[in-house]
Amino acid sequence: TTAETHRIAEKLLGTGLKHWEVHERIMDQNTEMRMKLMGYTLNEKMEVISEYHTVIISLTRAELDRFGFQKGDTEGFVNLGLSIQGAVLAAFFIESEEGYIKISMRSKGRFPVNKLVSTHFTGGGHINAAGGRSDLNMEQTIAKFRRLLPEHKKELDETAQLV
Repeated sequence: TTAETHRIAEKLLGTGLKHWEVHERIMDQNTEMRMKLMGYTLNEKMEVISEYHTVIISLTRAELDRFGFQKGDTEGFVNLGLSIQGAVLAAFFIESEEGYIKISMRSKGRFPVNKLVSTHFTGGGHINAAGGRSDLNMEQTIAKFRRLLPEHKKELDETAQLV
């Protein structure tokens, strides 16, 4: 968000725009199945690894199908992991229709998820948000990710102290 963004918002509000209606129409329009998928994901599929300030979330194709997955239903799920107190790194693994694993990572502070993703998971992004893929299966992909965590422990610990 920049100063220009706020100037634009000021002009829009000056027109009589009801900002709460915009928010409601964008953010508060969930289907019943998306909400059930989110609840299931948080309750059954989220793992907090406190030692590494990391949260892992994963969903298989069968789990997505169980909840009538529609494109966009998992939008923002990776950020839910990052919202946990003490979390510096959140990784979301989702099985695509084509069989590969789609990966979304988010971080706080200076922890560079773009480097982690580009080095190990065929992708990229910027320092705090990146995406990639793995042609391994879900179990193998998550195992690979877990094996990387000890290499980054010092940096994750330092970042956790700053945020």
